[in-house]
Amino acid sequence: QAIDSVIMRVQVRLTNTVVRLEYLPVLEQQGLAVELHVGKLEYRGQAGQEEDSFSTSTLSKINFEDVSLYTDEFDFETRKSMYRSQCLSDANTQQEAEPPLPLGILEGGQELLLKFTEMNQFGL
Repeated sequence: QAIDSVIMRVQVRLTNTVVRLEYLPVLEQQGLAVELHVGKLEYRGQAGQEEDSFSTSTLSKINFEDVSLYTDEFDFETRKSMYRSQCLSDANTQQEAEPPLPLGILEGGQELLLKFTEMNQFGL
């Protein structure tokens, strides 16, 4: 219960965050990546609950703003994007290309509410 008490009071704010997951096949010289760009993320462990109230459920709130999802193909040895390299060689310019292949964009703000409920051995 002490851990729950601490988690309920935690607040986290992240700005301009990029999470990149890469897959590196064993026999290939190129890898695949998925990038999640989040403009602003806020987590509040105690969403609309009073501190002294006893409850078997916890309500957490996560707010997102400007979320984008991209995919990328890159050279394993040089770690350079295959898409960006092709754009640069075609254009004969040194400017960096935009992130490749957007999969989805959520503009504005979104709110995610998570409710965690404790259950006993009987499912109550």
